[in-house]
Amino acid sequence: MEQYKGILCATLEDLQNVGMKRDTIRRMAGRKTIDQVRRGCRGCTALYSVNSLPYEVKQELFRQQGNPQEDTGESAFAKNISLDADAVKYYFDFHFDDGRGLKDDDQVKYANTASILNAMIEGRKESDALRIRLGKKELSLNAIMNFMEGEVKKLISREHFTPHNLPASSRSLRRRYEAYVEAREQDKNEGYQSLLYKGYQNTNNKKVMSEEQEAFMLRLLAHPNNLDNAQIAEIYNEVAKKNQWKSITSRTVGVWRERLQLTAFAGQKGVVNLGLCAKKM
Repeated sequence: MEQYKGILCATLEDLQNVGMKRDTIRRMAGRKTIDQVRRGCRGCTALYSVNSLPYEVKQELFRQQGNPQEDTGESAFAKNISLDADAVKYYFDFHFDDGRGLKDDDQVKYANTASILNAMIEGRKESDALRIRLGKKELSLNAIMNFMEGEVKKLISREHFTPHNLPASSRSLRRRYEAYVEAREQDKNEGYQSLLYKGYQNTNNKKVMSEEQEAFMLRLLAHPNNLDNAQIAEIYNEVAKKNQWKSITSRTVGVWRERLQLTAFAGQKGVVNLGLCAKKM
């Protein structure tokens, strides 16, 4: 490994020594799964950002050559995590229909999860801005998640214990991140809700929607044109804006679709006429 323009890099030989094949390395670089910092040419080898490598590859590199990034204190990422006070309040105020709230441990995990994801969002923005200033391409989301996989695992280590509900694998972490970002773009509370256990989301949706809103949602789900979740969310939000209802995301529609699947089935098959949609198709 070596430093190149302030970036810790692995050479092609380094990666081959930990078991990666040349064709695999080239394919991953071509797909932007890993970040190639310098192309290989006569007299110099290709270099790949260590932080963009899959977690297992990075750990084997460090096992063989030592970890120049190792620090007895918190990582730079961990130091940039600040507790989201709005998330703390949201999960503290969350209640089921019978009046019970979330357990204290669950409130802590959900608030920490939101705070970590917020730090990931801000970290990605700062990284993209820096690379643009340096005239470099933005890192792919896959490369970022490969790096974040290791950071998230550190947060539940004994040294720096931060309980959270984020998955351990980069692929699952990416799905959770993207779902949170999509929901948060609609509304901050939608982002918090997207992190809740699925059963909790069902309970919360049932509680906050009025009978009129539920009836309208049912009509959309049962529409004979078989609208997808994104179309339903768009139509619902147009009506919601006029009626001062809370907006929703396509993810929320998916939760409702599962709850109302049996009820909506007949309408989708054209057996039941549940009335005209508020918007012409």
